Amino acid sequence: CSVAHQPLYLYTGKLPAYLKPSEYIDILKIDDTLVKVKAEGAGGTIYSCVALAPGKHTVVVKLPWFEKGNIFFLNVFVIGGRQYVIKYKVGDRVSYFSSKWYIDAWVEDAITGEKVSSTIRNL
Repeated sequence: CSVAHQPLYLYTGKLPAYLKPSEYIDILKIDDTLVKVKAEGAGGTIYSCVALAPGKHTVVVKLPWFEKGNIFFLNVFVIGGRQYVIKYKVGDRVSYFSSKWYIDAWVEDAITGEKVSSTIRNL
Protein backbone atom coordinates (compact mmCIF):
# COMPACT_ATOMS: atom_id res chain seq x y z
CA CYS A 1 0.00 0.00 0.00
CA SER A 2 1.43 3.39 -0.95
CA VAL A 3 1.38 6.35 1.40
CA ALA A 4 1.57 10.03 0.38
CA HIS A 5 4.97 11.42 1.34
CA GLN A 6 6.81 12.93 -1.64
CA PRO A 7 6.38 15.77 -4.16
CA LEU A 8 5.01 15.35 -7.66
CA TYR A 9 7.18 17.51 -9.93
CA LEU A 10 5.15 19.21 -12.66
CA TYR A 11 7.92 21.84 -12.79
CA THR A 12 11.62 21.17 -12.32
CA GLY A 13 12.97 24.69 -12.91
CA LYS A 14 14.39 27.12 -10.41
CA LEU A 15 12.23 28.01 -7.42
CA PRO A 16 9.05 25.98 -7.85
CA ALA A 17 5.97 26.78 -5.79
CA TYR A 18 4.76 23.88 -3.64
CA LEU A 19 1.04 23.18 -3.28
CA LYS A 20 -0.21 20.67 -0.73
CA PRO A 21 -3.69 19.59 0.29
CA SER A 22 -4.86 19.68 3.87
CA GLU A 23 -6.46 16.61 5.42
CA TYR A 24 -9.48 15.19 3.53
CA ILE A 25 -8.69 17.00 0.27
CA ASP A 26 -7.56 15.26 -2.91
CA ILE A 27 -5.95 17.17 -5.80
CA LEU A 28 -7.33 15.64 -9.00
CA LYS A 29 -6.04 17.92 -11.75
CA ILE A 30 -3.64 20.80 -12.28
CA ASP A 31 -4.22 22.70 -15.52
CA ASP A 32 -4.46 19.91 -18.14
CA THR A 33 -2.65 17.23 -16.10
CA LEU A 34 -4.52 14.57 -14.11
CA VAL A 35 -2.81 13.97 -10.76
CA LYS A 36 -3.41 11.97 -7.60
CA VAL A 37 -2.19 13.97 -4.62
CA LYS A 38 -3.45 13.55 -1.06
CA ALA A 39 -2.58 14.85 2.38
CA GLU A 40 0.68 13.67 3.97
CA GLY A 41 0.31 10.08 5.21
CA ALA A 42 -2.92 9.33 3.31
CA GLY A 43 -3.15 6.05 1.41
CA GLY A 44 -3.58 5.45 -2.29
CA THR A 45 -0.73 7.57 -3.68
CA ILE A 46 2.88 8.45 -2.93
CA TYR A 47 2.37 12.17 -3.66
CA SER A 48 1.64 14.64 -0.86
CA CYS A 49 2.35 17.92 -2.68
CA VAL A 50 2.91 19.32 -6.17
CA ALA A 51 5.85 21.42 -7.42
CA LEU A 52 4.43 24.04 -9.80
CA ALA A 53 5.84 26.69 -12.11
CA PRO A 54 5.26 30.20 -10.79
CA GLY A 55 2.16 31.83 -12.25
CA LYS A 56 -1.52 31.13 -12.80
CA HIS A 57 -2.97 27.61 -12.58
CA THR A 58 -6.35 25.90 -12.48
CA VAL A 59 -6.56 23.33 -9.70
CA VAL A 60 -9.36 20.77 -9.34
CA VAL A 61 -9.85 19.36 -5.84
CA LYS A 62 -12.27 16.94 -4.23
CA LEU A 63 -13.50 16.54 -0.67
CA PRO A 64 -14.18 12.78 -0.77
CA TRP A 65 -16.56 12.51 2.17
CA PHE A 66 -19.17 14.91 0.76
CA GLU A 67 -21.74 13.67 -1.77
CA LYS A 68 -22.64 16.86 -3.67
CA GLY A 69 -20.76 20.10 -4.05
CA ASN A 70 -17.50 18.32 -3.28
CA ILE A 71 -15.47 19.16 -6.41
CA PHE A 72 -13.97 22.64 -6.68
CA PHE A 73 -12.31 24.30 -9.67
CA LEU A 74 -9.92 26.93 -8.32
CA ASN A 75 -7.93 29.65 -10.07
CA VAL A 76 -4.67 30.20 -8.22
CA PHE A 77 -1.62 32.41 -8.69
CA VAL A 78 1.57 31.07 -7.08
CA ILE A 79 4.99 32.65 -6.55
CA GLY A 80 8.18 30.60 -6.90
CA GLY A 81 9.84 29.56 -3.67
CA ARG A 82 6.64 29.76 -1.62
CA GLN A 83 4.48 27.05 -0.13
CA TYR A 84 0.71 26.92 -0.42
CA VAL A 85 -1.97 24.79 1.19
CA ILE A 86 -5.48 23.93 0.03
CA LYS A 87 -8.00 24.31 2.82
CA TYR A 88 -11.73 23.91 3.25
CA LYS A 89 -14.50 24.93 5.60
CA VAL A 90 -17.86 23.37 6.33
CA GLY A 91 -20.49 26.07 6.74
CA ASP A 92 -24.14 26.05 7.65
CA ARG A 93 -26.78 23.61 6.47
CA VAL A 94 -28.29 24.27 3.06
CA SER A 95 -31.68 24.47 4.84
CA TYR A 96 -33.01 23.76 8.30
CA PHE A 97 -34.54 20.46 7.16
CA SER A 98 -31.57 19.32 5.05
CA SER A 99 -28.68 17.05 5.93
CA LYS A 100 -26.53 18.83 3.28
CA TRP A 101 -24.02 21.51 4.24
CA TYR A 102 -22.39 24.44 2.44
CA ILE A 103 -18.67 23.91 1.96
CA ASP A 104 -15.91 26.10 0.58
CA ALA A 105 -12.35 25.37 -0.57
CA TRP A 106 -9.47 27.73 -1.31
CA VAL A 107 -5.67 28.00 -1.61
CA GLU A 108 -3.68 30.10 0.83
CA ASP A 109 -0.04 31.04 1.37
CA ALA A 110 1.25 28.69 4.09
CA ILE A 111 3.27 31.46 5.81
CA THR A 112 1.08 34.57 5.53
CA GLY A 113 -2.35 32.87 5.44
CA GLU A 114 -3.30 35.09 2.49
CA LYS A 115 -5.97 33.59 0.24
CA VAL A 116 -4.51 33.31 -3.30
CA SER A 117 -7.33 31.58 -5.18
CA SER A 118 -10.83 32.12 -6.45
CA THR A 119 -13.50 29.51 -7.10
CA ILE A 120 -14.38 29.08 -10.76
CA ARG A 121 -17.02 26.44 -10.19
CA ASN A 122 -18.26 24.05 -7.54
CA LEU A 123 -19.93 20.74 -8.47
